Amino acid sequence: MPHTTTEFRDRFRDIHYFGILDGDAGAYRIVIPDFPNCTGEGATVEEAVHAATNSLRIAAGLLWVTDKPLPKPSGLDAIHKKRTVDGEPEGIDYRITLHEEHA
Repeated sequence: MPHTTTEFRDRFRDIHYFGILDGDAGAYRIVIPDFPNCTGEGATVEEAVHAATNSLRIAAGLLWVTDKPLPKPSGLDAIHKKRTVDGEPEGIDYRITLHEEHA
């Protein structure tokens, strides 16, 4: 039976991933550490968050329709620890959700 958008929204309503925001005015980027290829870029913070959210939804949707599990969301402590070990730049953390919060 095919998966529906409503099923996706209902199943993943309370799952949130953290994204790391970096950049300067006019060029922002968000990386979602739990999904290595999920990023979002934009001229504003809002555009970058929107793009990262869409990227995450696509990646999660592909895993879901192929019956593969989503990665367990990392907490902020784990993300900060990994960034320190990997030498990644400091940034601002954003919570990215898999569902529309203002639908």
